[in-house]
Amino acid sequence: MKSIKTYLKERKSVRDFQDRRLNTDDASNVRNAIKEVKEKLGWDEVDLDLVEDGEKVYKALEGKAGYAGVFIKSGAYIPVIYSDDQMINHIKAAFYMGDLITKLLELNLGSCIITLNDDIKSEKESLFGPKGACAKYVIALGYPEEKKAFTPEPTSSRLKVEDIVFLDENFEKPATEKLRQMNMLDLFSELKSAPSYKNLQPWRFVLEDGFVYAFVKNSTDLVHSVADVGFAMYYFQEMARTMGIDNNWEIVEKVNPEGDYIKLGRYKI
Repeated sequence: MKSIKTYLKERKSVRDFQDRRLNTDDASNVRNAIKEVKEKLGWDEVDLDLVEDGEKVYKALEGKAGYAGVFIKSGAYIPVIYSDDQMINHIKAAFYMGDLITKLLELNLGSCIITLNDDIKSEKESLFGPKGACAKYVIALGYPEEKKAFTPEPTSSRLKVEDIVFLDENFEKPATEKLRQMNMLDLFSELKSAPSYKNLQPWRFVLEDGFVYAFVKNSTDLVHSVADVGFAMYYFQEMARTMGIDNNWEIVEKVNPEGDYIKLGRYKI
C-alpha cells in the first residue's frame, strides 16, 4: 500500500493515450480485475464491462459526451451501468470505479472517468447493449502517452481542512485540532484535493462518537456531487488503511435529497 502523500497523486486522470488497442494479455487482465472488483463489493445495482473496440466508442460519443463535449480517445472503455436511477448507486459506482482504477494502475494502464448524460440513451444502448442506456459513466483506459518533462500541473483553489471537517453537524466547529490529536490531519489534507466535478468540492465530514460522518452539500448538481463524495469516501477508506484502520463505510440505504447537507454514511475510527 502506498503512503497517504502519494495515494491521490498516482490516481490523476490520463487525458492522452497511445492510439492502439489493448493487447490480448492486458485485455484478459482487465476483465479479471473487473471480476475481482464485482466479487469484492458485491453490489448488483452497478455493473462493469470491457469494450475493447475503443475506436467505435470514440466515434459514436465524440462531441456528445465528456466535459463540454470533449470525449477522451483511448484504446478501450469500461461502461459503468446502473440497474436503476437511485441516487445511492452513485456512491456504489464510485467505490467500483475507485477500486478498479487501483487495479488498472497495477497493470500499468492509465484511465480517465467520463460522465455520460441521459440524452444519448440510444447511442449508449447501441454501444453497450440493452442495459447500456443506463450507463452513467465510462472509464477510458489504455497505454498513456509519455508526459513531457517539466510540464506544470494545473492548480485550482481548494477548501482548507477547517472548511470541510467539523465536530458538529451545524458545520460551525472545525475539527482541525482534533484531527491533529488523532494523527489524521495529513489524511484530510490530502483528501481535500480529491477530484471534483466543476471543482464544487461538495464533501463535508463530521467527527462524532468515534465515527467520521460523510455529508454532501445539496445543490442542483446533486447527482455529480453525490458521486464526488462517493469517491472521497472511497479514498478516505483506502488511505485510512495505510494507517492501520481497516474498516468499511456504512453507507445509507437511500439518499434523501432534503436539507442543505445530506448524510451519506459513517466510518468507525
